[in-house]
Amino acid sequence: MAGWSDLSVDLKKNVVEKLDLMGRQSLRCTSHADRSIVDDTDFHISRVRLSISKSGYLIVVHTRIDDWLRVEILNRPNGGAIINKSQNSWNPEDVVTKELEEGTPEFWTILLLHNFFDYGTTKIDAVEFEIEGGTDAPKGKEVETLEKTITEIQEFIKKCRKFRKKTFIFRAKTLVGNWNMTVQMDLVWAQLMDFDTFKSVERLSVSIHSDSLKPFVCCDTVLPKIDVVGWKISHVTSTLHHTYKNPWKEGFYYLGVVSDGFSKLRFSKFDEKAQEMWDAAEGGMRQISPTIIEKREYGRCMGKPITVIHHRSDCGYWAFVVPYDKEKDFKLYYDSFMKENRENGTCGLSWLCKTCTNDFDYNYYQNLAHRGFLEPNWNGVLVKCTCSSTCATCDSVKLAKIEYSKKLGNLKIQKNENQKSWGFGKNSEGPEEVKIPKNVIFWRKIGANSESEKSADLQKLVNSLKNIGI
Repeated sequence: MAGWSDLSVDLKKNVVEKLDLMGRQSLRCTSHADRSIVDDTDFHISRVRLSISKSGYLIVVHTRIDDWLRVEILNRPNGGAIINKSQNSWNPEDVVTKELEEGTPEFWTILLLHNFFDYGTTKIDAVEFEIEGGTDAPKGKEVETLEKTITEIQEFIKKCRKFRKKTFIFRAKTLVGNWNMTVQMDLVWAQLMDFDTFKSVERLSVSIHSDSLKPFVCCDTVLPKIDVVGWKISHVTSTLHHTYKNPWKEGFYYLGVVSDGFSKLRFSKFDEKAQEMWDAAEGGMRQISPTIIEKREYGRCMGKPITVIHHRSDCGYWAFVVPYDKEKDFKLYYDSFMKENRENGTCGLSWLCKTCTNDFDYNYYQNLAHRGFLEPNWNGVLVKCTCSSTCATCDSVKLAKIEYSKKLGNLKIQKNENQKSWGFGKNSEGPEEVKIPKNVIFWRKIGANSESEKSADLQKLVNSLKNIGI
């Protein structure tokens, strides 16, 4: 009977194309020939999330809506690392845990990042970074905390680059940060990106509320182009609001005036609030494309002249606030948007539109607020209140988390019958169709045949990395 080694390279590539992320990683560790085949086969990842905290690291990889891998790498009390891995399940019983006596959480995180993403055929739509600190600082320590966070990011990136002497890891279109990040922090994280692929920066935050599990409206600040090491990259800061009770509308006008660009407001549905704002907009309507109707009104905000542009289509409603001194930059953005609208028929709602965006992005952003319940220790995307005690905002967040736990509780009890251990879990051999030696995915040097050989290889690797400061 013909075996795997008897298949042609083209047939093997056809098989690799059907594998998920962990299947590809397991196959890479079987032989140098198979590693080359995997590395030469295209692989698309919708989103990667890297979170860093005092307790450890988190890597989440989404390939499709219901296909994701979650690896949590935590500090082990007596040294080493504890790795918790789950796949397509929030049920704690589906989590596979492995304790490693050697290596720090940082070391294993960097190793996994390189093993997962550091080859040219892996293309990623967006990479999301979360880290504690930044602008989330006690009063009076804002500058100190920001500088400390930037230094921590720089040290982590330095170690990533030393690990395999690579200048970048991620071939991704978009870099995504959270509300506690600054443009300076974005530029530091960008050092891990391949600039032949990198096109935009998005800073994301979610203002949760018990009113809804889904966002009502999104308020954006748009910087058409910022300079990133000589590259011009678009930059958007987006805040998803799950209620109309906070000053979302006033914030929209305010951001348009105080930002370095202009602001944009997107409604997830053309509801009563959207209808009210559209009807209140003065100025005549005009058809600017086969699908978009426009209203323009002129006024002043905080003493500055502004233009408010309202757009409606069958998809919904969005608007812009453009300060007079930013009209030239806005025109470039506007002309590009209208060209895309004519060519592709897309609207201005981006990932809030179910019709004009891909299924993954729509689903991902609609459910971002779920992190507050599903990942209580890794939800940096949720806006925090910086008050010293408690306030209405703090109380609102607490009520929202209680409400979310009621509505999302069933997600944590649904077992995943197809959960895979893939070489470092309860079942050491992994799925029957691919026999992988225990823990082989974590060794950079492959092919060891005994536990003692693998342990020696690991110790050599750990020692060598200690010599270069990891």
